[in-house]
Amino acid sequence: MQRKNFVVLIIFVTSIFLSTLVFAINAISNKSVNHISQNSTVKIYKFTRAFGKNGTNNGQFGLHNGPYGIAIDHANNVYVTDYDNNRVQKFDSNGKFITKWGDEGSKNGQFLNPQSIAVDSNSKIFVTDVFNNRVQKFDSNGNFITKWISPLKEHYKKHSSLDGITIDHANNVYVTDYDNNRVQKFDSNGKFITKWGDGGNGNGQFDDPQSIAVDSSGNVYVSDYSLNRVQKFDSNGNFITKWGDEGSKNGQFDGPRGIAVDSSGNVYVSDYKNNRVQKFDSNGNFITKWGEKGSNYGQFDGPIDITIGSTGNVYVSDQGNVRIQIFSPIPIHGK
Repeated sequence: MQRKNFVVLIIFVTSIFLSTLVFAINAISNKSVNHISQNSTVKIYKFTRAFGKNGTNNGQFGLHNGPYGIAIDHANNVYVTDYDNNRVQKFDSNGKFITKWGDEGSKNGQFLNPQSIAVDSNSKIFVTDVFNNRVQKFDSNGNFITKWISPLKEHYKKHSSLDGITIDHANNVYVTDYDNNRVQKFDSNGKFITKWGDGGNGNGQFDDPQSIAVDSSGNVYVSDYSLNRVQKFDSNGNFITKWGDEGSKNGQFDGPRGIAVDSSGNVYVSDYKNNRVQKFDSNGNFITKWGEKGSNYGQFDGPIDITIGSTGNVYVSDQGNVRIQIFSPIPIHGK
């Protein structure tokens, strides 16, 4: 009888041990699967190549302000505003020079410091010509199409200074007007549609709005430079959310300049004085960052503008180093 009870006890203890072991194995397995699943969508960005240096020849940029605005078309051709040399340069996706247009002046096709640049769905090129106080529109080879001057400036004490520019899927044009602390919206031929914003630190107000980007849903993102934040609006200028404050921690800024949105709605910001790029989801949740002060590849000296290619490559105009840097996304899987 005692032997029988002992055998039963052994079987009972063994069954508990095996059940516990199976549970532990499953828990470990599930944890590993979840870890891989969560991290398989997280990306780091690896330096791929750079192009450009100081000069006035093809593929070179002015020294003081370097390459400024940057945009990319559906064929992954890259357009860069050469601020000091008063021209636009066009490159292929690897940085090989294709063509250029513009010189100093106020006639059609000339510039007085071209700043930001955008490309619409028809490969038309839009450039904010800052000290001529206008937007100019070209075809992809640089042939002049039309221009317009910021409207309503007579109602403001300050000169209207156009800076950032972006295009939505309906080819409407959004421009940041940094002296007047507002965003203006036009159709593709320059007809004024609406505007929003004024000076201040409240929701929907600005203190030196710089770059601007639009996602596939028509939401508008603006880098509010002096307030060290990004603000998000709908296509009519209604405030949705904001994120960021001054600092160097994740999600903080010291002079946010360029801003871009990828096909998944992730938002990239060139954090100018922190010499880095930060990536967020569409609600401002921090995802990743890269870069630091320096002149080596992968380092920055004033990253001023940013754009995303169709393959996910990130192009950054590295102003102080007088070059464009290209970074490629690398999937990281959990171990």
